[in-house]
Amino acid sequence: ESVYNVIPVEMSRVLGPKGQRTASGDPGGAKATNGICGGCSCQQLAKSMVGNWIFEGFFMAAILGHCTVIGIQIDLVASGEADYSVVRTLESIQHIFALVFAVEMMIRFAAEGCAYFYTSPNLAWNYLDFS
Repeated sequence: ESVYNVIPVEMSRVLGPKGQRTASGDPGGAKATNGICGGCSCQQLAKSMVGNWIFEGFFMAAILGHCTVIGIQIDLVASGEADYSVVRTLESIQHIFALVFAVEMMIRFAAEGCAYFYTSPNLAWNYLDFS
């Protein structure tokens, strides 16, 4: 088993199910579960989003779409056929993709906490997302 797949004992205690002590010291995690999400913490909501195939599929499609936009932009600029408005439009689309990917990274970080950078099973992908 990889070192990156092992969650430290303390991390599992803090993130454990109801009935166990949380980092705040309250039994049952009352402070952690009184979030704005109707009784669940924002971390639990983020975990349920990240674990969903729709979430993964959406961002996979976003990556492919972004690659397509970059390819079109490079092709137009290299061929010399691009006018200013087309290049500006493609740059605006790239800014939208950057925002989408920033939101993805924030959701993933919310789901995993500090483990996002140290003990996540997706550690290599997380560093790639962050760079």
